[in-house]
Amino acid sequence: MLKLLLSGHATECLLQLRSEGLAHGLLPLLDVILEQPMGERFVMLALTKTDERVREDKPVSPAFLFATLLWHEVLSGAKTLQDKGERPMAALNIAMDEVLAVRPGLTGLWQVSGRNNLSYAKRVRDGIVEDPTFLPVLFGAPEEADWKDRKTWLSANPNLGVSVSEEFLANACREAQENPAKEISFRQFFLSQWVSAESRWFSLDKIDAAMVDEKDWPDLTGKDCVLGLDLSSTTDLTSIAAVWSVDGVFYLDSWSWAPRGALATREKANRTRFQPWEKSGHVVVTDGEVIDYTAIHRHIEDLATRFNIREIAVDKWNSVALSNQLQSEGHTVVAFPQGFASMSPASKDFEALVTSGKVRIRKNPLYRWAFSNVSMVQDPVGNVRPDKSRSGDKIDPVIASLMAIARARHHEASSRSGYESGGLMVL
Repeated sequence: MLKLLLSGHATECLLQLRSEGLAHGLLPLLDVILEQPMGERFVMLALTKTDERVREDKPVSPAFLFATLLWHEVLSGAKTLQDKGERPMAALNIAMDEVLAVRPGLTGLWQVSGRNNLSYAKRVRDGIVEDPTFLPVLFGAPEEADWKDRKTWLSANPNLGVSVSEEFLANACREAQENPAKEISFRQFFLSQWVSAESRWFSLDKIDAAMVDEKDWPDLTGKDCVLGLDLSSTTDLTSIAAVWSVDGVFYLDSWSWAPRGALATREKANRTRFQPWEKSGHVVVTDGEVIDYTAIHRHIEDLATRFNIREIAVDKWNSVALSNQLQSEGHTVVAFPQGFASMSPASKDFEALVTSGKVRIRKNPLYRWAFSNVSMVQDPVGNVRPDKSRSGDKIDPVIASLMAIARARHHEASSRSGYESGGLMVL
């Protein structure tokens, strides 16, 4: 249910399900609410506003949605209590507790609400609350337990081998070890170890395997390409990534710029790191305290003389002036927000392509360093994105490459004919 509500198309999905007669029983909580005129109006308004926020890459709260779905029951319960003589605020608080008590397993409700049976059970277990009428039975691995150990699996899954097979957990654990971004989900959902929702990305070894030496880089002159542009701020690192799709393989190149004034204020380790990259041409250092956007514009124009730039993906928040200039010159510029809705499929797709050997990256020490800095954050429904604010160093070349590959994949998918893929010839 949660994934449907946070899809950005919850209203359309719900209306379609109801029109097909499929909503009843599939979403039992909504069955009750939608039968009430006021309840239907309230829920549909909440879903419409949530859809708008998701499509605009604005933050949304699962707790808000669940509160919306439960509000009708809370009001009904509060009214019943008030009719029996309970004071309004006390009635409301009692009704909230009662509603949560009878719906403890509502699609991860305990993960997004502070008033719930799980937290109460833990308080009783730990002796913080004395309640002789309440016997909590909690299955979960200790935080310090080795999540890769079978004994840990048993502590959190007493039904191992019955409702969940050991083979299934072993496969999920193996995937989590190979892909650090999946470690969070495995430990939280299979072991009840509530670890941080921040994780490094997949192994740097896979990026190293995708790197191509200069002498082995193919001549791509005249071929179609897509650019990803991460302008960041005027005092920070800015990067462009270019992606070419050739025979099912994506070739990736990147360029970066930094203002000399900003580098001078960095700690010594970073200043030392950027100096050889400037000499090797992997970063262009512009004079002054801010990035000279004219240098970036000149580079894009230079690329346009050598390749067919199909489109330029940009983060709309930092690129208004340059985007307008590029559009006025005939370039196709596409806004690519950097929230979960856009970056999660881009990140997962990039990971899959690298793992399957379908990405070739022009050897670049700055890109490798940036990739090693990437930390992934995860939302309640499993979407991921790189988070600059939590990265100790810069990740801009990686962000630009995710944008470029995502749009290149979009063009690739759009160019395929459904008739051709189905084995029919179009005459």
